[in-house]
Amino acid sequence: MTDNATSPAEVFPPGEFIREELEARGWTQEDLSRILDRPIKTVNQIITAKKQITPDTAVELSQAFGTSAEFWLNLESAYRLSLARQDKSDVGRRAIIYSFAPVKEMCIRGWLKANPQTELDKLERELCKFYSVESLAHKPPVRYAARSSAMGHVAMPAQLAWVTRVKHLASRMRAGKYSEKALREQIPRILGLSRLEGQVAKLPAVLSELGVRLVFVPHLSQTKIDGAALWLDDDSPVVGLSLRHDRIDNFWFTLMHELAHIVCRHSKNEAIVDNQLVGADRCDPEDMATIEKEADQLARKWLVPEKELKSFIAGTAPYFSRQRIEEFSEKLGIHPGIVEGRLQFEQQVPYSHLRGLLTPVRRFIVNGGLLDQLPSSLTSAA
Repeated sequence: MTDNATSPAEVFPPGEFIREELEARGWTQEDLSRILDRPIKTVNQIITAKKQITPDTAVELSQAFGTSAEFWLNLESAYRLSLARQDKSDVGRRAIIYSFAPVKEMCIRGWLKANPQTELDKLERELCKFYSVESLAHKPPVRYAARSSAMGHVAMPAQLAWVTRVKHLASRMRAGKYSEKALREQIPRILGLSRLEGQVAKLPAVLSELGVRLVFVPHLSQTKIDGAALWLDDDSPVVGLSLRHDRIDNFWFTLMHELAHIVCRHSKNEAIVDNQLVGADRCDPEDMATIEKEADQLARKWLVPEKELKSFIAGTAPYFSRQRIEEFSEKLGIHPGIVEGRLQFEQQVPYSHLRGLLTPVRRFIVNGGLLDQLPSSLTSAA
């Protein structure tokens, strides 16, 4: 037998060849047991493939039948390999599936219902439906560009799964007619909702009136997605937020950043997935693409206009008390945590300064039933 990548149509156990040798010589199994000085039970187990041919047995058979030991070892190896291929035929399919999507986490979150170990056919059908493809050999229709300084360190299938989930949820929502002019004009009203943390739960309804669908999907593990901007069609923009960092300044900056992508039409041809947009692991602004810098600048302008910020810093530094920050925030009509976060970003105050202003908002999204739900075991870690 030759060693190649193509397995024969049918592989016989070595015992079949032993039977042929016995028949050709007119021997019985009992005769062979005496020749080999082995119990007849052992000889029968070798012939019926219940016992494997070892190197010692291969040498004995070669001497008994005038063949090489390698002949019997090759027969045994080919037979056992064919059995293993039959038993493990699903391994290759699972490898393709797990390369295509983060199956385990999608199953945990309920995006897929099939058992990935025992229901491969069902799992493939569900994945094809999830990604709107005929087979896993086709590329999903969702086009996206991931923006990050750490592109090589993110899980691309997980990013695609996340943005596809955002698109699914958004497609189920109703929204008014989108107008870029109206959205720009309503930014102050939208930011006014930041004054009280709980008002964030009203954002999806407010934005839907303006034609923008807002959905909340926690990021998948091995990703650092903060948000995304995309379009269902030419008139239906979508913003997805992951709430990766649960503090009010990060929330509002990410939202404004994604809305900036929408009004600037950056994401018209492909979804923009923003990684490491906020937080301690935020990517270096110098490494950002031009459209990311543009979205950043517009978001900062909306949140805390540059002229007002410079005037506030000039008249307050270095004594940024809580009272002064709250007074300035009231003047701007935004939550003081947003100002505090901006001062930290501008390195006017240390990150330990007035941490109490950086309140969390995730609970209001969850309580409002707006978060794409996770199992309770994952809720705190997502």
